[in-house]
Amino acid sequence: MDPIATIGLCVRNAEKTIVESVGSIVAQDYPHEFLRLILVDDGCRDRTIDLAKEELAKSDIKVTIMKVNGRGLGAARQTVVENAEGKYIIWIDGDITVPKDHVRKQVEFMESNYKLGKARAHWEKYEGGNLVARLENFQVLDYGKGYSTLRGIGGSVFRTAALRQIGGFDRKIRGAGEDIDVDFRLKLAGWNLALSSTTFHHAFRESWSKLWEQYYWYGQGGHYVLHKNPQAFQKWHRIPTIAFFIGVLYSVKAYKSSRKKVAFLLPLQFLFKNTAWCLGFLDAHSQKYQS
Repeated sequence: MDPIATIGLCVRNAEKTIVESVGSIVAQDYPHEFLRLILVDDGCRDRTIDLAKEELAKSDIKVTIMKVNGRGLGAARQTVVENAEGKYIIWIDGDITVPKDHVRKQVEFMESNYKLGKARAHWEKYEGGNLVARLENFQVLDYGKGYSTLRGIGGSVFRTAALRQIGGFDRKIRGAGEDIDVDFRLKLAGWNLALSSTTFHHAFRESWSKLWEQYYWYGQGGHYVLHKNPQAFQKWHRIPTIAFFIGVLYSVKAYKSSRKKVAFLLPLQFLFKNTAWCLGFLDAHSQKYQS
């Protein structure tokens, strides 16, 4: 039977979360004969791929494993686009879990909205984790209230034809930012973006060092995207002092919503991670990492 959707799973050193992520794929109630899974290894140096294979052995979903040897998310995601089968590509990252009806609801949503190029599921609170993860979880509060919150690929479904029409993902993007770039080009091409009716959970970083690495990486990719598409996003809120005061305002809102005093640490967390972002941005600038 011809597939309806391809699941794109791009991973790098995700051994702590990959079993849960793949397990949620295996458990999908959508007919497996209409699914394909492309697992892209972006230079894993841990047991991620072995653990994924063990979990996938429990499923009858047709799987293809490919490698991009650490060339980054742009190359990894584009590898999926070039090899995908079916009308839709559904992205489930190695630190994301989804409910068993996720694929079915994503496909149904796209089938009823033919002008959509992308639909992202609702980002639900992740209650687990330590202080670092709990602080990151507060960013979910605003999810679903504007176009900017759609950014992000994990938990999304794309119309395959729409992605291929705009040339897919930029392989030159070594850091993050491939989501901002592709969303911007989809909008320019006339495709709509929306939030769908299903959900996903994201396991946030649980150490300050990992959080620093993540936002440093975001900054590196941000430099490339800014040079390529200056209008794609605003960067002023990444300036550490401004980010601190945004964190002050956000902490009040977060406390009112959650009644958790830990929310008042958000200004320091905003300062910390946006300092990392700016240093990553400057590092990319020094390396002339731009389009």
